[in-house]
Amino acid sequence: MTANKKFQIFLSITKKLNKLGVIPALYGSLALYKITGNFIKIDDIDFLVPKKFLNSNWKLFKKFIVDLGHVQDPDHIHEFSKGSLIISFDSFENLFESTNINLKSLKNRKIKGAVFKLPTAEILLKIYSECLKNTRRKEKKEKEATDLNKIKFLEAFIKTVPTETPQ
Repeated sequence: MTANKKFQIFLSITKKLNKLGVIPALYGSLALYKITGNFIKIDDIDFLVPKKFLNSNWKLFKKFIVDLGHVQDPDHIHEFSKGSLIISFDSFENLFESTNINLKSLKNRKIKGAVFKLPTAEILLKIYSECLKNTRRKEKKEKEATDLNKIKFLEAFIKTVPTETPQ
Protein backbone atom coordinates (compact mmCIF):
# COMPACT_ATOMS: atom_id res chain seq x y z
CA MET A 1 0.00 0.00 0.00
CA THR A 2 1.38 3.41 -0.93
CA ALA A 3 2.21 6.14 1.57
CA ASN A 4 -0.48 8.36 0.04
CA LYS A 5 -3.10 5.63 0.44
CA LYS A 6 -2.09 5.18 4.10
CA PHE A 7 -2.38 8.93 4.61
CA GLN A 8 -5.90 8.87 3.11
CA ILE A 9 -6.81 6.13 5.60
CA PHE A 10 -5.33 8.27 8.40
CA LEU A 11 -7.55 11.16 7.28
CA SER A 12 -10.63 8.92 7.14
CA ILE A 13 -10.09 7.57 10.66
CA THR A 14 -9.21 11.07 11.89
CA LYS A 15 -12.52 12.49 10.62
CA LYS A 16 -14.32 9.82 12.64
CA LEU A 17 -12.17 10.55 15.70
CA ASN A 18 -12.97 14.27 15.30
CA LYS A 19 -16.67 13.39 15.68
CA LEU A 20 -15.78 11.94 19.09
CA GLY A 21 -14.04 15.20 19.99
CA VAL A 22 -10.55 13.75 19.45
CA ILE A 23 -7.89 15.63 17.52
CA PRO A 24 -5.12 13.07 17.00
CA ALA A 25 -1.58 13.63 15.86
CA LEU A 26 0.11 11.74 13.08
CA TYR A 27 3.53 10.47 13.99
CA GLY A 28 5.93 7.70 13.04
CA SER A 29 7.08 6.94 9.52
CA LEU A 30 3.96 8.34 7.89
CA ALA A 31 4.50 11.67 9.68
CA LEU A 32 8.12 11.59 8.55
CA TYR A 33 6.93 11.11 4.98
CA LYS A 34 4.39 13.96 5.23
CA ILE A 35 6.97 16.33 6.74
CA THR A 36 9.85 15.59 4.37
CA GLY A 37 8.10 14.43 1.22
CA ASN A 38 10.46 11.48 0.99
CA PHE A 39 9.22 7.93 1.00
CA ILE A 40 10.44 5.88 3.89
CA LYS A 41 9.25 2.34 4.57
CA ILE A 42 5.90 2.80 6.32
CA ASP A 43 4.77 -0.29 8.18
CA ASP A 44 1.78 1.18 9.99
CA ILE A 45 -0.22 4.30 10.71
CA ASP A 46 0.67 5.78 14.10
CA PHE A 47 -1.79 7.99 15.98
CA LEU A 48 -1.26 10.00 19.13
CA VAL A 49 -4.41 10.62 21.18
CA PRO A 50 -5.08 11.96 24.67
CA LYS A 51 -4.16 9.46 27.39
CA LYS A 52 -7.74 9.23 28.68
CA PHE A 53 -8.75 7.36 25.50
CA LEU A 54 -6.13 4.71 26.17
CA ASN A 55 -6.92 4.49 29.89
CA SER A 56 -10.28 5.44 31.42
CA ASN A 57 -12.13 5.60 28.07
CA TRP A 58 -10.35 2.58 26.60
CA LYS A 59 -13.38 0.26 26.28
CA LEU A 60 -15.33 2.85 24.28
CA PHE A 61 -12.28 3.80 22.22
CA LYS A 62 -11.48 0.14 21.45
CA LYS A 63 -15.10 -0.49 20.45
CA PHE A 64 -14.94 2.52 18.14
CA ILE A 65 -11.82 1.14 16.38
CA VAL A 66 -13.21 -2.41 16.22
CA ASP A 67 -16.48 -1.06 14.78
CA LEU A 68 -14.38 0.42 11.95
CA GLY A 69 -13.43 -3.17 11.04
CA HIS A 70 -10.07 -3.39 12.78
CA VAL A 71 -8.99 -6.36 14.92
CA GLN A 72 -6.97 -5.81 18.10
CA ASP A 73 -3.51 -7.39 18.19
CA PRO A 74 -3.48 -9.79 21.17
CA ASP A 75 0.20 -9.04 21.87
CA HIS A 76 0.02 -5.24 21.53
CA ILE A 77 -3.08 -3.81 23.17
CA HIS A 78 -3.01 -0.50 21.26
CA GLU A 79 -2.42 -2.01 17.80
CA PHE A 80 -5.14 -3.04 15.40
CA SER A 81 -5.12 -4.58 11.95
CA LYS A 82 -7.45 -4.65 9.01
CA GLY A 83 -6.05 -6.96 6.37
CA SER A 84 -2.40 -5.99 5.95
CA LEU A 85 -2.97 -2.51 7.39
CA ILE A 86 -1.83 -1.89 10.97
CA ILE A 87 -2.85 1.15 12.99
CA SER A 88 -1.41 1.90 16.40
CA PHE A 89 -2.16 4.34 19.17
CA ASP A 90 -0.04 5.97 21.83
CA SER A 91 -0.82 8.91 24.05
CA PHE A 92 0.46 12.44 23.68
CA GLU A 93 1.34 12.37 27.36
CA ASN A 94 3.44 9.17 27.21
CA LEU A 95 5.51 10.46 24.35
CA PHE A 96 5.72 14.14 25.17
CA GLU A 97 6.49 13.84 28.89
CA SER A 98 9.61 11.79 28.13
CA THR A 99 10.77 14.23 25.45
CA ASN A 100 9.86 17.50 27.23
CA ILE A 101 7.84 18.58 24.20
CA ASN A 102 5.04 21.06 24.78
CA LEU A 103 1.87 19.66 23.22
CA LYS A 104 0.74 23.22 22.49
CA SER A 105 3.65 23.52 20.05
CA LEU A 106 1.75 21.26 17.64
CA LYS A 107 -0.58 23.25 15.45
CA ASN A 108 -3.85 21.89 14.12
CA ARG A 109 -3.94 21.04 10.43
CA LYS A 110 -7.06 20.51 8.36
CA ILE A 111 -7.07 18.40 5.22
CA LYS A 112 -10.23 17.12 3.54
CA GLY A 113 -12.26 17.92 6.66
CA ALA A 114 -9.95 16.01 9.03
CA VAL A 115 -8.40 18.02 11.86
CA PHE A 116 -5.12 16.66 13.24
CA LYS A 117 -1.74 17.67 14.54
CA LEU A 118 1.50 17.10 12.65
CA PRO A 119 4.83 17.42 14.42
CA THR A 120 7.68 19.44 12.95
CA ALA A 121 10.88 17.73 11.83
CA GLU A 122 12.54 18.94 15.04
CA ILE A 123 9.83 17.43 17.22
CA LEU A 124 9.94 14.16 15.31
CA LEU A 125 13.72 14.10 15.78
CA LYS A 126 13.25 14.47 19.55
CA ILE A 127 10.68 11.67 19.53
CA TYR A 128 12.90 9.25 17.59
CA SER A 129 15.91 10.14 19.74
CA GLU A 130 13.90 9.33 22.85
CA CYS A 131 12.56 6.11 21.31
CA LEU A 132 16.13 4.97 20.68
CA LYS A 133 16.63 4.99 24.47
CA ASN A 134 13.74 2.53 24.92
CA THR A 135 15.40 -0.87 25.39
CA ARG A 136 12.40 -2.94 24.23
CA ARG A 137 11.98 -0.85 21.11
CA LYS A 138 15.73 -0.87 20.45
CA GLU A 139 15.82 -4.68 20.59
CA LYS A 140 12.70 -4.96 18.42
CA LYS A 141 14.03 -2.59 15.75
CA GLU A 142 17.74 -3.38 15.99
CA LYS A 143 17.89 -5.55 12.86
CA GLU A 144 16.86 -2.67 10.62
CA ALA A 145 18.33 0.12 12.78
CA THR A 146 15.17 1.92 11.74
CA ASP A 147 15.11 4.61 14.39
CA LEU A 148 18.79 5.44 13.95
CA ASN A 149 18.31 5.76 10.20
CA LYS A 150 15.35 8.08 10.73
CA ILE A 151 17.35 10.19 13.18
CA LYS A 152 20.20 10.57 10.68
CA PHE A 153 17.72 11.36 7.90
CA LEU A 154 15.95 14.01 10.01
CA GLU A 155 19.23 15.61 11.11
CA ALA A 156 20.28 15.97 7.47
CA PHE A 157 16.82 17.22 6.48
CA ILE A 158 16.78 19.87 9.22
CA LYS A 159 20.20 21.15 8.14
CA THR A 160 19.12 21.61 4.53
CA VAL A 161 15.48 22.67 4.73
CA PRO A 162 14.04 25.57 6.72
CA THR A 163 11.46 24.15 9.11
CA GLU A 164 9.03 25.48 11.66
CA THR A 165 10.49 25.98 15.09
CA PRO A 166 8.22 24.98 17.95
CA GLN A 167 7.53 27.75 20.46
